[in-house]
Amino acid sequence: PNNPRASSAWGGMSVVRGNRRQVFAGVRNLGVSGKVDPLKRVILEGTAVSASSLTYEWVLLDQPADLVAQVFATSRFAPVVTLKPGILTPGGVYKFDFVATDVNGQAGRAEVDVRVNQPPFAGYITASPAQGTVLQTQFTMTAHSWTDDADDLPLQYMFGFYEATPAEVEAAFPDGVDPTKVSDIAFQPLSASFAEKSAITGITLPEGVGENKTLTLAVRVRDQLGGMVESFVGASGEVVSVQVEPVQLTADELNSVVQQQSSNLNDLLDQGDAATALNNIAVLASVITTADDPCASVTCGASEECFQGTCVALPSPSPSALPSPSPAPSKAPGVSASPSPSATPTPTPPAMACPGSTGALAPAPNPYSLPLFECSGHGVCVRSPAYCSRNDPRGCSARCSCEEGWGGMACARTAAALAQIKTQKASLLSSQRRSLGTLEASEAALAQQSTTLSRLTVDPDELPGDASGSVLDMVGVLGSKMLETREAAGGVKSLSGNTGRQLIGVLWAIMNAGGTSLDVGAAGSGARRRVLEAVASGAAHPGLLRWHLNQRLERRRRQLQDSGDSSVVALGPEDVIAAVEEAGNTTTRVKDSVGSISQSMMLETQPGEEPLVVVSGSITVSGARATAD
Repeated sequence: PNNPRASSAWGGMSVVRGNRRQVFAGVRNLGVSGKVDPLKRVILEGTAVSASSLTYEWVLLDQPADLVAQVFATSRFAPVVTLKPGILTPGGVYKFDFVATDVNGQAGRAEVDVRVNQPPFAGYITASPAQGTVLQTQFTMTAHSWTDDADDLPLQYMFGFYEATPAEVEAAFPDGVDPTKVSDIAFQPLSASFAEKSAITGITLPEGVGENKTLTLAVRVRDQLGGMVESFVGASGEVVSVQVEPVQLTADELNSVVQQQSSNLNDLLDQGDAATALNNIAVLASVITTADDPCASVTCGASEECFQGTCVALPSPSPSALPSPSPAPSKAPGVSASPSPSATPTPTPPAMACPGSTGALAPAPNPYSLPLFECSGHGVCVRSPAYCSRNDPRGCSARCSCEEGWGGMACARTAAALAQIKTQKASLLSSQRRSLGTLEASEAALAQQSTTLSRLTVDPDELPGDASGSVLDMVGVLGSKMLETREAAGGVKSLSGNTGRQLIGVLWAIMNAGGTSLDVGAAGSGARRRVLEAVASGAAHPGLLRWHLNQRLERRRRQLQDSGDSSVVALGPEDVIAAVEEAGNTTTRVKDSVGSISQSMMLETQPGEEPLVVVSGSITVSGARATAD
């Protein structure tokens, strides 16, 4: 009863005497109530019978000119047209005229009324407690007073949050939330499906954002016709939020918590509660990624900034007044420094910052507005092209190349800490992969899975050596799930732009791994590293090749440890050849996954609509449907 039945309703017939022409018009895939969902595409279809060729036209009657100009997503001079989602007013009734004209100028017409569903309204949400701590506080969210037309009941609810402050959410959605739009601030569901319960209890939330560690909470309310509203408003019109402080744990304490939670995750999966398990995995992944932050308990003055646990003074350079470029940054072992700025077109400052860099800029001379410190002080920032900025028209990437003994995306992890994190994330990835066995073909389920995977892979250098294939497998399943179920009851559903962008972001992270210094093993490490670094630097994706080389060494070490062999492990030429092949296979799989994600996002797109464009990192997906197939 909660899935609209796919059907067609034909709105009228006009017979023109003399040429025996019949004209019909209707709404395709109309729900059982005869109402359309304002947040989805509406397809109008007309047919005409005539002995001669015909021209067609759709006309929206009795409406303002600006609405008439906006409402059609495809050309209105065709028998089948698509109306843009989010244009028609909920609760309204719109009259469309379909006109078919033959070569002699004789016209037949049919009218169809489009009734727009009114989604649930008049409600609000509450949350308690108002503040808490990651992994220690369980929150409750409740939806109150939501109602709808009697024939649209019962209502169902889905709770979630935005990783943003109330001010950021209000700025992003000044006219209310449109779930169909791709946004930097996306709703993160706490369940995989809607339910009739108007409250959710015992939920764990990740660390908040901003100075006050705030998360904005929200609820989606849906009627039985599919009409949905998303709201973050409380009883007095305020934006509902909670403060979630980070948990303070030592490395050993965190490792103990992850081991305990891994057992709990298996219990949840055994019980079929994949949604709670995924939420807990996402929270744990965030805790692991942000653990051991040396600035977590440091308070600096107004003219200072915390860097690696120490307050540093903020200099006040004036880049525009500086006459000459700064010298190239010092190079890390085995890594070539960037070429002279004079050999590269001057970008618009500031230069793109690497992870682990200060917001404060280096003192003069500094025409490229380079940070005071980069890569946590344990590496060099490699920009491509050299000294490029975020808005460089040539494109720009910036990644850290870490000194020996340091690793992670920001070069902030010691080798021992990185090894422990890899073990922790291996356990969480295993649990998430197991949860795919009960994956629903719903947008909420895919969004929750994508959010969790994105948190686990935010720093690919923290993934275990055999994780790349597993991550790509999971992206493949999530990116193609809608394609596999496109013929399911209820009609074709597209992957949302926000979820698609998250999955593409995971792929982008994999392609840009490799900040960790190249580990070649104990034998001949210095010379061997220089040779292999030179090979990696000349590859199409040097970071990806470096990552695969490190993964090979890690796998070999683990195999020897498991067999009790204490032999020295080292990389050789054969490993480079194999790693080049692995990097090439990864690149191919990434391209294939991007293709599946693109197709999934375009399942509901109609021929003639504007191209779909989604950007994540330096991967841009752009596509349009040429035919209805």
